[in-house]
Amino acid sequence: MDRPRYRETPELPPWISRLAMPVWVTTLDGVIRYMNPRAETLIGQHLTDCAGHACYLVIAGRTPEGAPLCGPRCRVRRLAAVREPIEPIPIRIAVANGRRRDVTLVVLALADDQLVHCVVDTARQSRLCDFLGNVAGRTPRTRTLSRSVHAGVLTAREHEVLTLLAQGLTQQEIGDRLSVSYVTVRNHVQHILAKLGVHSILEAIAVSLIEED
Repeated sequence: MDRPRYRETPELPPWISRLAMPVWVTTLDGVIRYMNPRAETLIGQHLTDCAGHACYLVIAGRTPEGAPLCGPRCRVRRLAAVREPIEPIPIRIAVANGRRRDVTLVVLALADDQLVHCVVDTARQSRLCDFLGNVAGRTPRTRTLSRSVHAGVLTAREHEVLTLLAQGLTQQEIGDRLSVSYVTVRNHVQHILAKLGVHSILEAIAVSLIEED
């Protein structure tokens, strides 16, 4: 029988569960309260085993050179406590196979003193920072663009493609899912970017995840 897992609680913004990468959420004092299935797979532990425990004990992060990085006086928590910017952090974490993996940790501090930890590869680092900032910050520009998404500016098929992109599917995988060619999906993506006036798929995903009040 599969082990029961914690799922997103009502207090967490719904876009957190839609991030197509390993994600865990802690309180400002470093206690894990949410972990998505990708994070569970990455570190080889279930949320049911990790919830309520200190993040630094579960993740046991180190610098790329191997020196201890995570600890009771976590730099991320100290920066978040004084509302200072949190730069992406190169970190080596323990993963499911017992080895360690070098990744980049992007941390987003929410207004209610929760910290969203996102594991990304270095190539996506700068784009993801903009993406998370747009989603969480609900800037005037992203709010306006979001209204366009939800007001029917996109066709039903374009909205479907954008939803699948937000779920982490590649354009080829979307073509397979929808039984259309890669070229057709690429054309849909180009139309989406043009209609929304954005320059990247990540930015389009960001505005699509904003839920209007």
